[in-house]
Amino acid sequence: MKTGVIVCLVENEDKVRDMELGDVARSVDISADKMELVTSGEGDAGLIDAWWRLTAKGMYQIICVIAEMTASSGPRLTGRQLII
Repeated sequence: MKTGVIVCLVENEDKVRDMELGDVARSVDISADKMELVTSGEGDAGLIDAWWRLTAKGMYQIICVIAEMTASSGPRLTGRQLII
């Protein structure tokens, strides 16, 4: 079963604009077949687009995790998730 993860960064979009998906994946220590990154500034449309991209890539289970930016170490998971 292929698993996709949507990481939703709860932060101002300007602060995460230059972040690469690989950097975020290493920071939050998530392993998945595919990963998408959205910010809270994108609203529902960003989340829906990420879900659609993962579904189109054949992901059977999609998990949405919430992360927040920290001052020193980059993004960290909040412990909240939504399984779609």
